[in-house]
Amino acid sequence: MQKFIEVVERYGLTPSTPVALAVSGGVDSISLCVLARQYFQKLFAITVDHRLRAESSQEAQNVNEILDKLNIPHKIVSCNWNQEVNFRKVQELARLKRYRLLGEECQNQNIQYLLTGHHLNDQIETFIFRLSCKSGIDGLSCMKLSQNLRLHFPPITLIRPLLSFQKTQLQEVCHQNKVIWIEDPSNMSLMYKRNQIRQGLAALQNSSKNISLTTLVASSIESFKETGSILNRRVINHIQGSCEINHDWIFATAHLNNLLNEENYIVRRSLSRLCQYIGGQTYPPLLESVIKLHMELKRILTMDIANDNKECYVKSIAGCVVFCINDTKRKYFTKSKNASTIVIIISRQPQKISMIPIFDGVNLWWDNRFLINYQYKDNRSSDPQDLFVRHMQFSDFSLIKKSPNRSSISNIHFRCRLGLPVIITVNNQVVSIPHFKYKDTAYFRSRDTEFYFQSYLKHELL
Repeated sequence: MQKFIEVVERYGLTPSTPVALAVSGGVDSISLCVLARQYFQKLFAITVDHRLRAESSQEAQNVNEILDKLNIPHKIVSCNWNQEVNFRKVQELARLKRYRLLGEECQNQNIQYLLTGHHLNDQIETFIFRLSCKSGIDGLSCMKLSQNLRLHFPPITLIRPLLSFQKTQLQEVCHQNKVIWIEDPSNMSLMYKRNQIRQGLAALQNSSKNISLTTLVASSIESFKETGSILNRRVINHIQGSCEINHDWIFATAHLNNLLNEENYIVRRSLSRLCQYIGGQTYPPLLESVIKLHMELKRILTMDIANDNKECYVKSIAGCVVFCINDTKRKYFTKSKNASTIVIIISRQPQKISMIPIFDGVNLWWDNRFLINYQYKDNRSSDPQDLFVRHMQFSDFSLIKKSPNRSSISNIHFRCRLGLPVIITVNNQVVSIPHFKYKDTAYFRSRDTEFYFQSYLKHELL
């Protein structure tokens, strides 16, 4: 219990802090409920019914009965699968849906903190899984004690207070408190790679009489975390010294020779960090793709490029477009006057951006990069939904010729503009292009109300 208290208090939580619990019904989440009930005064449990198995809804009801006995308020939220499930990626898709639903319910309950039951055995499995996927140091550092869910605004803080607990310890917590848990039969299916790893680890652990596999791997994870922290400080210094980052439009520029003027590993981590940030991605790109990008950029640096402003390289990676230009007139990058004229620019890849509806009074993270808030000026209920947000297109450029801030953005490459938000009606009528301060006055003149749009950076790079 003391270890649990130390973790939650590290993040400023007190017994009076409202907290949500992600509860699947397994021994990890049920023991989490037992421990949380002994410390927190305001608890709310959430169970996600993924609806991937016929018996999942009944199992969710069984969880409800367990939590009733623990006197913890509980709600079941269900996944909606509108398309055929791709079973090769079903666990990944289910995870994304799960966290989106958990975050939405936290918002509905006005709760900022969400606790999950991830434990040390989960951490070991994650390490082996990522090792098999050729992950780098960041990936092999595995799960963090805390992180922000980047699917909602304001962000929900996810805390994993059981990461230092072994599964056997959690089973003992339930036994001591005479609380039952539910075994998920899908955890035994060898159809999923993580289950294969889990069963393989169990067999290996049983055959090891003198060595604690859990202790060894846990020690390795901590070593990777410490190494990653040291390298990250060097990466931050390198990015700050070699790049210009436009945090409003979310793109980066740098003289190519400045960016590549570091040890290979620092350059690759810098490229990875930039692509993850600009692409609005939860995870960094695969190490293999970053290494390939780095090698191609080194080749570009040796090329003799005569034409000014001509793109000499275009590559897509992690939802970004990476391209190089011979910028002899210093149009796109002015940070260093003594560097080579070849400039690298990293911007969002518009083809990866989805068009989504905007709802009155709802804070919406668009493309994991911008916050959109749409409200009627007089706070009345809206008309039937007819507004959407999509990325900028070439056809929109004609609308911004008279933009009041057009002269100040003339040095922004057109590719960087294509990743910006545009507000349209259901008939594709452009209503607003916020970054260019464009607004269709006729649209608003025909209505008694007006909406407000603001864009914010979703998470910081450094």
